[in-house]
Amino acid sequence: MTQIYKEYPGLLTPKECQDIIDIWPTLERGKATTTNDRELLLDKEEYGSDIRRGTTAFPPSTRIPHWDKIISAINNYNIEQQINVNGVYEVQMAKYVRGDYFHKHQDTSVKQWSRMVQNDSTRKLSISINLSAPEDYTGGELIFFTEKTETGSNGIAMNKQQGTLMAFPSYCEHQVNAVEHGTRFALVVWAKGPYWK
Repeated sequence: MTQIYKEYPGLLTPKECQDIIDIWPTLERGKATTTNDRELLLDKEEYGSDIRRGTTAFPPSTRIPHWDKIISAINNYNIEQQINVNGVYEVQMAKYVRGDYFHKHQDTSVKQWSRMVQNDSTRKLSISINLSAPEDYTGGELIFFTEKTETGSNGIAMNKQQGTLMAFPSYCEHQVNAVEHGTRFALVVWAKGPYWK
């Protein structure tokens, strides 16, 4: 777990998290979808049509307060991982309210069409920052799946401390449990690069 996942507890202060949350009303928002919606339409039996529920926005990184602090952590993580990235970032803000979730998934696809479409714009590193204080919501845990067992993958929950950043390769399976009460905001960043070899 510790070799590929890295947690930065409280990287952002509560005020810095609020600074980011405060831009939410100014962003163009929409129903949460997945990058693999094309595959979902082609293979509903495998993936189903209800993999995710929530609201998202895709602001440019220039709109994100404290971006330098976030990039510094990403670069620090990649010094250890040595994953080939190209300095291109995709940013998503996600809002989860009661009943919202994101079932087990990966942030990158290994399907052949993805290799052709994504090319040098493949998600290589995934970064998730918990912007909400843990008392603001129940449920909504970010779960990472580790080694396989006879009953499936072991799930480990991310630290819910506000401002905690979790970094991991985009091929790692993870999910967001359904929010039971309150509101959870998260900032997700993908560092991109050439398609996986």
